[in-house]
Amino acid sequence: MSGGIRLRAILEAMNADLRHGEYRRMEDYSAELETILADPGLSEVWREESRRLALRNMDCLKAAQAGLRAGLRRLAEFDAAERACTYDSFGRRQPLTGGSEGRRL
Repeated sequence: MSGGIRLRAILEAMNADLRHGEYRRMEDYSAELETILADPGLSEVWREESRRLALRNMDCLKAAQAGLRAGLRRLAEFDAAERACTYDSFGRRQPLTGGSEGRRL
């Protein structure tokens, strides 16, 4: 398989894995890409194609990163809600009960 065809196959596989949340093979892909891109015989056409595909993969990585950040924020919200409390008329900390007892309207 020529370097250009192998390059495209790796970038396509990388994209498929990114879309499915499979990140385990990214390091392997990276090593393979470095080897192929170091080949001085790789044509400029293939190099340009690899840039286009790499930008597409970068967009997928950015989206995954944004999703992870959103998930972490949501987990932090749950954690904060579990620790939520109020204070009684004497200034003592009281857990939120979720019921209507002691609630002012």
